[in-house]
Amino acid sequence: MTELSDQEEKQLKRYERLYDRIRAQVSDENNLYNQRIIWLITMQAFLFATVGLILRGSISSDDAGESLFLKAVYLIIAGTGILVALICYRILGNAREALDSLEDSWNEHLLQMPSGIRHLFPHPRGRVVMRRPQSSGSPPRKLLGSGNLPLVFVLVWPLFVAILLVNWIGS
Repeated sequence: MTELSDQEEKQLKRYERLYDRIRAQVSDENNLYNQRIIWLITMQAFLFATVGLILRGSISSDDAGESLFLKAVYLIIAGTGILVALICYRILGNAREALDSLEDSWNEHLLQMPSGIRHLFPHPRGRVVMRRPQSSGSPPRKLLGSGNLPLVFVLVWPLFVAILLVNWIGS
């Protein structure tokens, strides 16, 4: 590498500080995002386990889940599962927006950098190709992305309720 002038050295140090700051923010957001996914899965697992225990108990009894109280409990648990999933979906959306904002900020600075030093800074989000900033709204989501996991639960709980309704109507 060639020697840098004092001005180039100052500029490089400024970009290093900026990169470190943005990378730390991206890392923090990624950690929060992962914690939220774990929270979602843990809460949903708890609710499904509760339903399983209640079903097991009601099937082994003479009642077979016919009581109005048990039906209400199933509906409350399913409603809680849907509500938790919707809240988590919104929270994960906020995290994605924060990460996209950090990425756009870095990309703006990257374009202003002298081309001779751009290669010194890997993308803070691990991208190979720079994402184009969106004019409005978030970028399109991947169908199987982790951000859509709450929607799976939003769909599973009504399916569970539909199965219970068919069972209740049929009996």
